[in-house]
Amino acid sequence: MKKSAIGAAVLLVACKGSPAAEHARAEPSTSAAPPAAVEAAAPAAASASPPALSPTSGLAVVVEGRCPELGVSFLDNATMVHYGHVPGMDERGATRLVLAFVREDGALDEDPKLGRGLMHRDLDMTVASPLDVGSMEGSWPDHAFLTLLGEGGERVGSFSEARRWTGDHWQEEAIPRSSDDPSRISWMAGSRLVRAFDTPAYPSFTVDPPGAAPAPDLAALHVKDPGACIFNETAVVARSSGELFVAGDYCGVFPSHEGPVGPADFAPVHGEAGVARWAPGSRARIEAIPPVAHHADLVLRTLLDASPTALYLFGTVRNPKSPEPDAYLAVYDGTAWSRVETPYQGSVSHHDHEADGTLWVYASHALFKRAPDGAWTKQPLVGVVSVLWADGHPTWALTAKTLAHRGGDGQWSHIDPPRPAFSSGAELTLTRVSTSPKGDVWVNAAYEEKRPEWTASEKREALLRLGATRPAAHCDVAMGSSFSSWPPPATAACTDTVAILARVSKSAPKGYDFPQTRAALRGHTEIEGTEFVEIEIDGKRLLAAKVRSLDVGNRLVEIVSHGVRGTRPELVCTRPKVTRTIPLDLGTGATR
Repeated sequence: MKKSAIGAAVLLVACKGSPAAEHARAEPSTSAAPPAAVEAAAPAAASASPPALSPTSGLAVVVEGRCPELGVSFLDNATMVHYGHVPGMDERGATRLVLAFVREDGALDEDPKLGRGLMHRDLDMTVASPLDVGSMEGSWPDHAFLTLLGEGGERVGSFSEARRWTGDHWQEEAIPRSSDDPSRISWMAGSRLVRAFDTPAYPSFTVDPPGAAPAPDLAALHVKDPGACIFNETAVVARSSGELFVAGDYCGVFPSHEGPVGPADFAPVHGEAGVARWAPGSRARIEAIPPVAHHADLVLRTLLDASPTALYLFGTVRNPKSPEPDAYLAVYDGTAWSRVETPYQGSVSHHDHEADGTLWVYASHALFKRAPDGAWTKQPLVGVVSVLWADGHPTWALTAKTLAHRGGDGQWSHIDPPRPAFSSGAELTLTRVSTSPKGDVWVNAAYEEKRPEWTASEKREALLRLGATRPAAHCDVAMGSSFSSWPPPATAACTDTVAILARVSKSAPKGYDFPQTRAALRGHTEIEGTEFVEIEIDGKRLLAAKVRSLDVGNRLVEIVSHGVRGTRPELVCTRPKVTRTIPLDLGTGATR
């Protein structure tokens, strides 16, 4: 793949397990043009609905290889592929963080310039854990934001770093609050409710801007029993009519039930599950939701405002006879709550509703539809792992082995994934489906590559795209941490079998003699007739060998795998660009 100066990032740190003498790190470029000609998004439609999607062609691999944290992120007008992470303070042998824009023709464009501002020394990191790409948002290049996420462990918890693109580097800057900020809820007359945390015993909100609409008064919910419990919100629904519903754990919901009591000198315990309702001109009250056998076993999760009358309440109920809790679903018809029997168990991963009141639920790795008449239907998909939604219903669903599309007639069609581009026989396991603003469908996948000449298998990741037509790009943390072209695995039908043995440093002398590899090959005359060469792929210097048969190639790869620590040589089918021949005496291990 030809490298371009347009849009990408490479962050240079040491590659895991790569011997310094024979594997090397690519040197970064210092000049770059401003990213341009990236994949452009279609103009935004007046409707808030996502673009229509259709399975016009099959899935194809865009990039694949030994590249951890491989993912895809979408800005308003650009798509970016990335892998690797920023190393923590004490981390050694870390992968690089590599980012590349997807061009309009589907190619991946790299540029080390976009790594500026993302080195460890540029970040406010105070822990040793690495940072991964968490999200990207905004538009390129004037309003692009990148968030790096990390896990600091039990004592530190999760943490993040936000950066803004300034034209030639990423600069620290807080990302502006988005319109769907969970701490700010749309309210009456164009105002917003803002959560207040100064009254932990009951829900409390202020109005922004002040005085634009009535402020909910929920003080009546407070039970004057300090130290017994604190309020714990789980879901909020604010209606334009002024009704406010807040689900959570409250004190005194079930006065006849004696809840758990914590030590007097310890933090207060939470109350029990309940839903509060407030409307302008009325007093806040706890709603009479359908009961369960043991009040303390009920955990409320979310609320779904499906229509001016229908309000769904989702939760779980602990089941001592089952490792998974029972599902709890109740519906409010504007007057009272009633329990709804469910065909699924446990928690709900996602829910939505159509304009006619049809309810959709993704739970228990399956999709369920509840018609307006109350009838449930389970969709004909087994082991669902990821779902895309539009207009209140699922449009794409992913299982480990297939991508399914729901057409306008409600029927599902299936698109099988391709074989891995650089594997000798593995199958892809699909893990996540996502879509860009202009409607391109992307699928994350993974597989485990096992070869008889290797001492251990290796995990590989892949990104697929619906309708992609370009050859797959290759990524490998031990081969320079970048995206490049790569030949396919060798098979018995291959007439040009080549063993790629090691990456060669750009700084290595032209006549470098590879002492570690020569030492490993000394005395192995069974591979006599092998031609050792230095080749070039996408500007990378590689030590390789032309072998006379697949069996000889397998033996050569086995020898180098065991003899040169940290290497993972492989057999490919290619007629390489040879830059140097290396005459090697296998008996002595010396060069002639």
